[in-house]
Amino acid sequence: MLFGRFLMIVPILAMAGSIAQKKISPPSAGTFPRRGGTFIVLLLGTVLLIGALNFLPALTLGRSSTLLNRSRKAVLIMTQKPPSLFDWNIVGPAIGDSFKKLNPRLMIKNPVMFVTQVGAC
Repeated sequence: MLFGRFLMIVPILAMAGSIAQKKISPPSAGTFPRRGGTFIVLLLGTVLLIGALNFLPALTLGRSSTLLNRSRKAVLIMTQKPPSLFDWNIVGPAIGDSFKKLNPRLMIKNPVMFVTQVGAC
């Protein structure tokens, strides 16, 4: 498993090295300008569209699947107030766990996360 994960890194690093060695070509008529309102509108539109396509189906299907389930448990779930996102009973243990997971001895067990942590340093 470790070999299979790192095997994919080699061609990616080779492609990155190849791209880094290329000469920068001067702007031409076909170059898309990165300054101006058009670029900003297209970039923000793309980010919002991809974000909406990622999150909206989950929000929609979560409620729909609960409504389709006709059991009494589903009715009770729908009538209860959902917990707050910033409830200390949720946030407190999450903060502690996040610091525990930054330990390099635990991080080495997951090679992808370890390489990401080393690269971030």
